[in-house]
Amino acid sequence: MRASDADRRAVIARLGTALSEGRLDQAEHDRRVARVPQSVTYGDLAQLYADLPTTSLGIETRSHVTYARVDGVRRPKRVGYLPTWVRVLWTIWLTIVSINIALWAMVSVTNRTFTYFWPIWVAIPTAAGLLSISLGTALVRHERQAKELRRNLKVARRSTLRRT
Repeated sequence: MRASDADRRAVIARLGTALSEGRLDQAEHDRRVARVPQSVTYGDLAQLYADLPTTSLGIETRSHVTYARVDGVRRPKRVGYLPTWVRVLWTIWLTIVSINIALWAMVSVTNRTFTYFWPIWVAIPTAAGLLSISLGTALVRHERQAKELRRNLKVARRSTLRRT
């Protein structure tokens, strides 16, 4: 099957990861990346990373959190990413505040005087509400990840005790 540009970008990213992990030196990485644009099929692309592992040793990725396996236990490497719905709310807030500031600026320019900065009454209260939602969501996510980590540690301890 023919490869798409997105497939080529994914291979370049994979080769970049192999370079950062020390699996490839800079010259080998450059040679392989130079061959990516000439690759037409999936088979051509697969030859560029066939000798690399499919995943990094001890690393697995799940949605918004990257986990590292340490002694057989999954430990979160990053915590606190906000879910999409919270980021959408922040985007809506930013859009509304930007529109209000633009309107305020137009009124100030047309009146040729500095008009009272009324967009602050739109920005501050809604930002406070969104900030509390964001912090609450981050805390809940952090607690869930910590709970999962404790559960994984407990499972790892049990399996270690069974082996001995």
